[in-house]
Amino acid sequence: MQVVMYFCPRFSFLNLLYMKWRLFLVGITALSFSSSFAQNRSYSDMADSVYAALGKHDPSYLLPLLHDSCAISNLPRGINYRVIPLLLDKYPQVLEYKIVAIDKEPAGTRVKLEVMYEVGKAAYPDFLVGRSGTITELNVVKSAALNEQRMGGRVLSAPDTLSVPLWEAEGHLYVKAEADGRKGIFLLDSGIPDMILNRSYFGDSLKQVSTGTVEAGSTRGEGVLVRKVGAFNLGRMKLSNFPAMVMTEKVAGGNEGLPFLGAIGFSTLRDFEIRLDIAGGKMMLVKTDREGNYISQQYRPAQVTFMAPVEMRRQLPVILVTIGDRAYRMGIDCGVAGTIFFAHTKNAILPYITGVDAAVATQEGVPLRGIHGKLTKAVIGSLDFTDMAASIEGNNLAYAGAGDATPLDGILGTSFLQVYKIAINYKKKLIYFR
Repeated sequence: MQVVMYFCPRFSFLNLLYMKWRLFLVGITALSFSSSFAQNRSYSDMADSVYAALGKHDPSYLLPLLHDSCAISNLPRGINYRVIPLLLDKYPQVLEYKIVAIDKEPAGTRVKLEVMYEVGKAAYPDFLVGRSGTITELNVVKSAALNEQRMGGRVLSAPDTLSVPLWEAEGHLYVKAEADGRKGIFLLDSGIPDMILNRSYFGDSLKQVSTGTVEAGSTRGEGVLVRKVGAFNLGRMKLSNFPAMVMTEKVAGGNEGLPFLGAIGFSTLRDFEIRLDIAGGKMMLVKTDREGNYISQQYRPAQVTFMAPVEMRRQLPVILVTIGDRAYRMGIDCGVAGTIFFAHTKNAILPYITGVDAAVATQEGVPLRGIHGKLTKAVIGSLDFTDMAASIEGNNLAYAGAGDATPLDGILGTSFLQVYKIAINYKKKLIYFR
């Protein structure tokens, strides 16, 4: 039976509360400091910077060293810009430190420290330097307020392959799932780093991650609410003991008696290759190892029409798309309905978009509501994509990272994903079209 979403006026969250909060979350993820210059720093130099950050409670010593997805305790990843200032503020005063061990591990090199507090007690923080030369794991928060009740480790229980029904409504993809005993509807949103929960149904056991710059007695920036999820069930998949964001405002709405519970972000499904058959109404999840290889020895994927490499920019896969005689760097984000081009592409891309109001097209810059029409044709390898809903938008803050050497030209959303059957293997950095 086909499931159809009926949105009541209060459930226009995609255009109001949810998308506002999503922009904030993706934006602070993108604003994480550049870590490129950390790659060639010695372990002792990095330890000096960690010590300086702890001793002076100054995030600027530490943020440039961290990978965008650095594991900091069991807090949600991808928000270093928000989490680190809070943790440093809660850390006791440190007087001195020394390196006690440098150990090689499969995932990198772990540097273990001994630090002496002002009160005369010692602590033993450590950090893991990954293959990129950046810190991928940071364990310095045993004295931080948020770590008083430490979560158990993230646990995944799932078969090697599973199929989940999904449906499209108003350009967005939805699935039925259950979180901590609450059954409802979740939006698929690969553009956000972690799960987001609707505060209407998850207002319990919240922790506040409120950082920003203190100025004139007030704190700039919104707070981030975090909640531990004991169990999340999606079909035959069960994910336990992990943190999720919670919207600062409540959102009403639902379908067939099921409430809208939130959005499923990138990290929730990071252990799988994701295969989308939007026309067929299903999503297949294929479990992979650390290198992206299939766990199942029996699984054989369907024949591929075309395969292309992608570049990973935080949680977004980026692919080259040819329009006219130019290649555009486009991020893939199933949380976006159409195809979006950023303002700097306006003059080059306008000739390939039909149905645009002439007065809007000729005015200076991009209007607040954007420029809307249909993209006549785009090409990826041997594949054509025609007549996709497209727009040119003036604000690309949510996708523009401070350390991104080459800017994105735009975003490919659901209108792109539904043209072919698509699979994305994030670990192998490959996209398949069937």
